[in-house]
Amino acid sequence: MKKLITSLAILLTGCSGYTALYQDAGETIDQVVVGQVSMREIERNVGQRRVAQLVSQNLRKMFMASDGKYDLKIIIEESTSSLAVQRDATDLRLQLSLQAETFLVDQNGKEIYKDFISSSASYNVEDSPFGTDAGRDFARSAAAQKLSDEITYKIAIFLRQHAEE
Repeated sequence: MKKLITSLAILLTGCSGYTALYQDAGETIDQVVVGQVSMREIERNVGQRRVAQLVSQNLRKMFMASDGKYDLKIIIEESTSSLAVQRDATDLRLQLSLQAETFLVDQNGKEIYKDFISSSASYNVEDSPFGTDAGRDFARSAAAQKLSDEITYKIAIFLRQHAEE
């Protein structure tokens, strides 16, 4: 029993330097306003434009400022590639990829952060077109959520480093 308590005490003292990711960036994260989130190609169909809406909604849950020091702008591009092909050269599984060009602009219009962030999700090509469309929609939603999470994470890291300077 003494060994267990001793090992737990040693383990817990090793965690004393832990700080939450958003702790130091908390004040500056409150100053980020989600600006324009758009697709690179405007002529895309409704489902593909829906990605911009999903990403925007997800980011607005994290960055809730209506007036702040930083403006977040994102341009998204969607692409699809084959993951598995049948012998007759028809697709069996597809991968939907989202690439986002992310900009953080300060009050003076100066770009202080720029990054290319991507995410992907895959779906099956079913015999039924409805099944394929449903799979694509689910993959699109999952990729948009991953993309939003990654953007939030990278902006928080940048703001935390920027706050320390």
